[in-house]
Amino acid sequence: MLATDSILSIYFFVEDYYTGAAHSGIESHVINYDLKSHRELKLADLFKPKSQYLEFIANYCTRELEVYGTIKPKAETFASWNLTESGIEFNFDPCQIAGCSSGPQEVTIPFSALMPFLKPFKVV
Repeated sequence: MLATDSILSIYFFVEDYYTGAAHSGIESHVINYDLKSHRELKLADLFKPKSQYLEFIANYCTRELEVYGTIKPKAETFASWNLTESGIEFNFDPCQIAGCSSGPQEVTIPFSALMPFLKPFKVV
């Protein structure tokens, strides 16, 4: 998704099928790595403490996607994410926030919308 001198953000899409299953299983796996500090990034690392960023992200994703009800602002709901040049992309596996037939879904929230919540950092 993104590779710069300071950030590496990788998205893995895994699809498997077991004999006799009604349909295949789909899962996303991500790695977001800070090459300068030599550590994997957590979503919370990007945001100011107590900024209520999860509430903002949940509301934004609820508006962008067709889901049943509202998306809850829980860290585990937003565990699959990637940095891009323009923002943060949140990946939702099938059955996670909507019906299984909806397949995988994603929402990219631009950095400009996230600015009030973000700690200062450079993507490039």
